[in-house]
Amino acid sequence: MNLRIRVKGARGPEPVERPPPGAREGTKILEPGRRPPSGLTVYVERRPLESMLRRAGVAGDYEVGGFLLGAYCRHRDTRFVEITAQVPALKAESARAHLTFGVEAVREFHETQAERYPGTTVLGWWHTHPGYGLFLSADDLFIHTSFYAAEHHVAVVIDPRAGPREAVGVFAWEGPGEVSPGARTLVVYEDERRRKTRRT
Repeated sequence: MNLRIRVKGARGPEPVERPPPGAREGTKILEPGRRPPSGLTVYVERRPLESMLRRAGVAGDYEVGGFLLGAYCRHRDTRFVEITAQVPALKAESARAHLTFGVEAVREFHETQAERYPGTTVLGWWHTHPGYGLFLSADDLFIHTSFYAAEHHVAVVIDPRAGPREAVGVFAWEGPGEVSPGARTLVVYEDERRRKTRRT
């Protein structure tokens, strides 16, 4: 079966106009990361980041991954994405130094998005590199360029064996067909309103 999450060359969503986390009421920056001088800044809410890190730690030497959801935004002349949820690919085939997203994993993701996260935008994917650093392999680049080629798509890589500052990186599009050569850092934030909603 020939399955694509996004048809390459198809038009992506228009960014929503709103201030970024930290400049928006009820949000605060926890870790400022490094915001690129131009291009896409990637914000991640604390809760989904911690969920990814927990799953990465439990998996040990096996690669695991999932999908990223949230919003594609613009404020004045600045574009950014906000990762507000992650959906683990529980049906992906996991092995040492290898992860395969099959048809069942993708189907499960779309069902979860429709049921639990309606109105969100698919922002990309995440996976682990246990013990071998933050980079996109040839296979990773194939996945990213084939299925996540829109300007708002990102790839988060986690190395659960690295130190806290070297454990997580993100790769974003810098131009047509050009992925950032090195991992950028994420800007971690907290949304007080979402936290209060979860308590009630």
